[in-house]
Amino acid sequence: VKEIRLHPSYQTGRSPRNDIALVELQTPLVYSAELYPACVADAQLNARVHAVAFNRSFGKPTFEYEVVGMKVSPECRAQVNECPTLQLSESQFCAEGRGGGSVLLVGGSSGGPFLQNLVNESVPEAWTVSGVTSSSSRTVDCSVPVFTNVHLFSDWLKDSVLEFMSKLTLP
Repeated sequence: VKEIRLHPSYQTGRSPRNDIALVELQTPLVYSAELYPACVADAQLNARVHAVAFNRSFGKPTFEYEVVGMKVSPECRAQVNECPTLQLSESQFCAEGRGGGSVLLVGGSSGGPFLQNLVNESVPEAWTVSGVTSSSSRTVDCSVPVFTNVHLFSDWLKDSVLEFMSKLTLP
């Protein structure tokens, strides 16, 4: 890792705010059929499209993750009475399992993507990072994963990437 750039308004804590960052790698990635970039959301979150997230496999060695099917939970802001530890800023959303049940994202999952396949008639596959795993509200009665809403930071992301690219030296 060459540089980590946190959002300038990032606030740490049990319920982080503006919880998004960019990582510049020392060595460029080599893309292949198994490794390719995802799009970055620059439009409002589409709650109708299911998503996948990555959950650190509990009890397994580091860097082992399982893919979890999820969907946006528009009703989660109303769950504050059931989940007193749930604190959402305007730049966050929460999700649930595809079947509507709760999903526990364990420690080590933070920073992972909430990926939606935003396909249309002309694009058969368009994996898009719509969210970034931020935190979880975990109590006996509820388990709510919280994500940073990426599209709300699209201007900062574009400006930061352009700045990174302006520093590149080409051979």
